[in-house]
Amino acid sequence: MNSEPWWETYPDRLEYELKALDRVGIKYIKDENAFSKGILCLHLLDQACGKLRAIFPDLYPYFRFELYADGISLPHHQNPFRKNLCLIGRSTELWHTKDTLAKFLVERLPQVLQAGSSGDLKEVAPLEQHQAEPFSDYYPYLVGTAVIVDGSWVINPDYQSGTLLIGIASPNNKYLRGVVLEVSSEEGNILATSDDRLKQAFSKDICSGRWVSLSEAPKTQNIKNLFMHLRDKDPHPNKIDSHPVNDGRLQIRAAMFPEEINNWRRLDQGWIFVCRFEPKESWEKRRKKQKPQRRRKKSR
Repeated sequence: MNSEPWWETYPDRLEYELKALDRVGIKYIKDENAFSKGILCLHLLDQACGKLRAIFPDLYPYFRFELYADGISLPHHQNPFRKNLCLIGRSTELWHTKDTLAKFLVERLPQVLQAGSSGDLKEVAPLEQHQAEPFSDYYPYLVGTAVIVDGSWVINPDYQSGTLLIGIASPNNKYLRGVVLEVSSEEGNILATSDDRLKQAFSKDICSGRWVSLSEAPKTQNIKNLFMHLRDKDPHPNKIDSHPVNDGRLQIRAAMFPEEINNWRRLDQGWIFVCRFEPKESWEKRRKKQKPQRRRKKSR
């Protein structure tokens, strides 16, 4: 494999890229520290969104660059955590090797800023692809973990919290793989239940968890902070059960919040699930501390 930076493999390409910026009058500063490590990072200034960073991938120009706008927060077309902008659709066929950063800054950036900040469907309809943009795509997850929820469920908004029954596909494993079999309110009312075939398939190993309804998606990627955020929103945080696994116990929290799932610019009920694993030794030590001690009566 060629270990040279792409601008050494294709020396004319870097000149082609920088000349395109010069032609349209866009000023830039090359990050020399990153460049010495084999990464091309250009710092730019835009009147509409302030400071920008463009970072080019190792296999440029066969893969697109990323453009970061740290000074703004768009409700659409921007990663809320990393702050990179969505300048074109996800399909690789939309990127062409002759495309340049200058072209995207002049032609696409104004459209992204317009569509990303607008809630007017007529205004944004000709500017963006008509597909759902789920917020939950931005959360990190462990490879091999998943919780399936019936997409047809609509939980009554009058209920704000309760319990879940989850059928586990990988028992005795601290990494959760399963199916939500039942959603219940605090009073025990069943708000949603899965197909009987799923219940039968996942009847061997079932655990419970807590869920809360949120008005918006949690704005953190830190899993520990996310778990604690859901705990803080739970009106009965201590009701949660611990599911035993081989080397410890697992607690499961879930949140339901409005996000685009199946339809362009339409909010439905989305779900995220967060687990906290506690090793066996730690859990047993904590339980002993919490267990009330019986007082011995003094004999007379």
